[in-house]
Amino acid sequence: MILFHIDSGLGNQMLAYCEYLALKKSNPGEDIYTETLVYEIPECDKTISQWNGFELERVFGLKIPNLKDLLSEKDYQYVKDCLVKSEFWRKNWNYSPYVTKALSDIGHNLENMCQINNEYPQKSAIKSFFGKSRQVQLLKYYYLRHKQIIDTKAYVNQYNHKTYLFGKYHDAYLGQKFSFIFRDNGIEQIKDDILKSFVFPEIKDERNRQLASMLRSTNSVAIHARRGDMLGRTWVYYQGGYFKRAVSYIKKHVDSPVFYFFCDPGSSEWCMKNLNIFGLTKNRDNIKFVTWNKGNDSFRDMQLMSYCKHNIITNSSFGWWGAYLNTNPDKITCTPDWAYNSTNHF
Repeated sequence: MILFHIDSGLGNQMLAYCEYLALKKSNPGEDIYTETLVYEIPECDKTISQWNGFELERVFGLKIPNLKDLLSEKDYQYVKDCLVKSEFWRKNWNYSPYVTKALSDIGHNLENMCQINNEYPQKSAIKSFFGKSRQVQLLKYYYLRHKQIIDTKAYVNQYNHKTYLFGKYHDAYLGQKFSFIFRDNGIEQIKDDILKSFVFPEIKDERNRQLASMLRSTNSVAIHARRGDMLGRTWVYYQGGYFKRAVSYIKKHVDSPVFYFFCDPGSSEWCMKNLNIFGLTKNRDNIKFVTWNKGNDSFRDMQLMSYCKHNIITNSSFGWWGAYLNTNPDKITCTPDWAYNSTNHF
């Protein structure tokens, strides 16, 4: 048996599902279950936002075998209680020892193969960066950017987890790596399964239907300006000129581009007031904002971004999926990181 942990928002859930597909491909004889306990523990949301809860079934109709299907109600509650008691969210999100220990107590001995990812977009990160010099962080960004240019292969290789993703396991507990967002991790091996799995539900409301038609009929460019919980990690892209470079490239290669902003709640007004940071001006450029898809309808923004001809994103998996699912054969997808699986990096 293989047990696979899933948490976080829809974009990361989709990356985790890709890892589930990879596990199925490389372990055809194993029973594979997912573990989604985090969504049942409200305290976790204070450390890492779980957004709208577990959405893969609600949005895409994906029914994945879950730990709940394997255990009795009593045993499942025991595992959950042990996890709550551990307060792992205060311990670098290190949930795996407590899950495997609780499972062992009820007769399921699994090897802990989790490698905790320290790159989670924690809410506390927003507070932490205010205590540091922005100038120092900008200098670090410029240095790393230059280093990535001259040493791209070595930089990308540090994100290569193909052996882990397509490994063979037995009686193991694994945690999500989110690695399919990066280049050279073998996503092409499961691409057909991905496209079959992630089919958005039909748009029925008139506002989104009209927008979808406009996106498909113009040289639409999605700009995913996610600030909010990610600002502690993404502010340097705004101050370091990433968006200006990406927009400049688009303008040179796309005729009459129409820029559509997709933002997290609360960021639209800031973007409207700071268009210069994006290399845009209200009078000269064709700019529109998509602000109405919220809560359980937030996934519509990802769907609409995938209908755009081109995409400019940061290091958000939600925005990345909008770019990846874009079916335009001539699409330009821009990211600020050389390791990301996109057509261009700035």
